[in-house]
Amino acid sequence: MNKKFKQLEKRVKKLEEKIGSNIWVNFDEVSIGKELYRLNKRCDELDKDVNGWRDGLNDTDKAVIKKAFAAFLDKFLKM
Repeated sequence: MNKKFKQLEKRVKKLEEKIGSNIWVNFDEVSIGKELYRLNKRCDELDKDVNGWRDGLNDTDKAVIKKAFAAFLDKFLKM
């Protein structure tokens, strides 16, 4: 497996641990927001990539990242 994908996978798992099972809470840390932004952006890049990365991130990981990022933005915009 690609080394970059392994690193991304670790970051996704770490992010899930930070956020917990309920991704609609615990968005106080700016670092989580930044990480979500980076991961969300990376998801888009992976979807566009044609060098074998397209299927690198499974749909569950993508869904967690997208949902968490949307929730973070929603909460941030309501501040």
